[in-house]
Amino acid sequence: MKDKKYDKVGVFTEGIAPVMKDGKWGYIDENYNEICELKYDKVAYFNEGYAGVVYNGKWGFIDKNGKEICPIIYESVAPFRHGYARVKLAGKCGLIDKTGEVVLKIKYKEIYTVEGRYVLP
Repeated sequence: MKDKKYDKVGVFTEGIAPVMKDGKWGYIDENYNEICELKYDKVAYFNEGYAGVVYNGKWGFIDKNGKEICPIIYESVAPFRHGYARVKLAGKCGLIDKTGEVVLKIKYKEIYTVEGRYVLP
């Protein structure tokens, strides 16, 4: 690391690493440029170009430019797999695509992964 600017620095995945300062998380690229504001309570690693983030207790996703691709409203999220991510809202699960659009209605008790693909029970 070039300096001690951050309290914590995570592992680079897909050219992006999570960083934390004063209890808030964000991300840097391989040139140590911040790609988003350090405002998140929790963050996940990038997968398929997107990472789950928590803001005020709710989950959503950002892209590698730091843009939020969907509302940060979900109880939980799972990583993107083959272009889709599982989201949970009001105790029910559904799938979103990489634009943040709900493509499988949020109405299922659970959605599982089998060989890296999301499936219904």
